[in-house]
Amino acid sequence: MPLINEVREGNNIVVASREKEAWEQLPPFQRWVEQRANARANTIVENEIGVNPELDFWFAPKAFDKVGAEEFLAYNPHKDRLDLWDSIMVPIIEAIKKGKKVKSVPIEFLYNKKQIDVESDESNRDIKIKRIEQYTQILKELGDRKWKEFFDGAKVYLDEIKRLNKENPGNKKELKNQEKKFLLRNFFR
Repeated sequence: MPLINEVREGNNIVVASREKEAWEQLPPFQRWVEQRANARANTIVENEIGVNPELDFWFAPKAFDKVGAEEFLAYNPHKDRLDLWDSIMVPIIEAIKKGKKVKSVPIEFLYNKKQIDVESDESNRDIKIKRIEQYTQILKELGDRKWKEFFDGAKVYLDEIKRLNKENPGNKKELKNQEKKFLLRNFFR
């Protein structure tokens, strides 16, 4: 209800934010990734627009009026964007750029035990990969220069790895490993 109340008060988009208790429930890796991602996303807005909205971009709940909805409906008209998680984040930045009223509202929220257990499973490599993919790909779509450059540069190396796999994967192991190492060095720079 707090989100809807803020829309009724005249805000075009209202972004829910997690309070301390919800953050503390998250497994350390997820908390670190999401807090770092939020900080980078807010810095992008500050660098582009000159305001730091201090939004919890990585938390899904949002409410909006018809004016705010226009940004979500207009997202990705050319179908050339990732259009996954970014579709609930980039429109918020576009709204801020256009001077629409965007507000953050803390809400009481706690995660359910099943989600915490899945995220906490140290052996669940797939969930960590998903979190890293979200982090990098969303920030790229938000305009983070580091991740735009990484993905532009990575394409060359990924294409080379694919080519080596097609030619003769057994004989090209060392070359593939070199390409992968270069990608990883760029990823963590």
